[in-house]
Amino acid sequence: MMDGSKQQQHMDELSFLHAWQEKKNTTNTRQPLPKALEQTELPPATTPFPGWKHYKPFHVAMPTFIDPAHEQIFVRQKMNAELWGDNNESARLLGEIRIVKNGWYDTADDCGYKANYERHHADNMTHAADHFARLVPVMVPDGWSFQHFLDGVLPKLVQALPYLQTLQPNITILTQIKDANVRDMWHRLGFRDEQLVEGYRHKKYSADELILICRTPPIHPDLWKGAKENLGLFAKEGEKVILVARTNSNSRNKGRLMLNAMEVHNYLSKRYNQSYVFFDHKAYSFNQTLALFQTARLIIGGHGGGLYNLNFAPNSAKVVEYMQIEDYPNGKEVGYGIFWAMSSLLGQDYWRVYTPSIKRDFTVNVSQLDDLLSIVDDK
Repeated sequence: MMDGSKQQQHMDELSFLHAWQEKKNTTNTRQPLPKALEQTELPPATTPFPGWKHYKPFHVAMPTFIDPAHEQIFVRQKMNAELWGDNNESARLLGEIRIVKNGWYDTADDCGYKANYERHHADNMTHAADHFARLVPVMVPDGWSFQHFLDGVLPKLVQALPYLQTLQPNITILTQIKDANVRDMWHRLGFRDEQLVEGYRHKKYSADELILICRTPPIHPDLWKGAKENLGLFAKEGEKVILVARTNSNSRNKGRLMLNAMEVHNYLSKRYNQSYVFFDHKAYSFNQTLALFQTARLIIGGHGGGLYNLNFAPNSAKVVEYMQIEDYPNGKEVGYGIFWAMSSLLGQDYWRVYTPSIKRDFTVNVSQLDDLLSIVDDK
């Protein structure tokens, strides 16, 4: 007989699985608005920007699993169920660009999809010490990093670029850049170094025209596919099989290392011969990385920053992600499934493989991988 806490946990899990099944069987259901918008009608779309933009509802496809037990692990994670299926919550399908004349920028803004534009006030009488003619703040938390530029800053730029390009070169971007790859992406989007100003939370900024672009859907296929187009990535299909493996020599952070990376490397090298590539980000420049992943047919890797490169791969590519879980097979995922979502938004064929966590690292079952690739290669 279960004790009280275990019984409650079991009941909570059954309740959640029931809700998940309901979502799986339901399509095109309008979700409620956040309280900030629930009392008002949606703002009308504005053509062209600036103003409001409405995005169409979209579907995030379920991952594919080689082991049916892995699907049950997947659905027990509430964040997975919240994202999987039809995404039609109205507030998450709205974008807005707003111009504040003689505006002061409040650096406490986190630049999220719920960004409160009202906190950036107009003041016709005073200027900050850092004053600009036209200022576009994009102060996304950790947006200086390669990963969070791709999933946080870039979608906002994709929405705003058609308007911002009409103002070029007479705009200044307030952002944070510490990564050379991020700077390279700004350049690819048409911005010069002198337009990029390092922003600091403790400082004050004002502008004759403060251009607010943060209110953008957190995820949407139009934004992810638009990002590739704006970066000049148009490959339709590839032929390379790429292993993205974190090792002691190429990892910036501890944990999530593929402990038998050499065994996996030898297996893939034998299976795919000249089509196989072991990707070590330290051996590639940013432009070389883009060129490589544009040729990808299949990407294999553990959960980690290297898989963000799937955003540069053709939409026809296949992705196999190894996701660690603690207390296998019933425990929590070590990381959230952002790569599954991004891959789905691009229309890629995404596979999820769960594996036990070994002191924050993991090994790949090569026999299971062989079975999986026999299926993937035939699709």
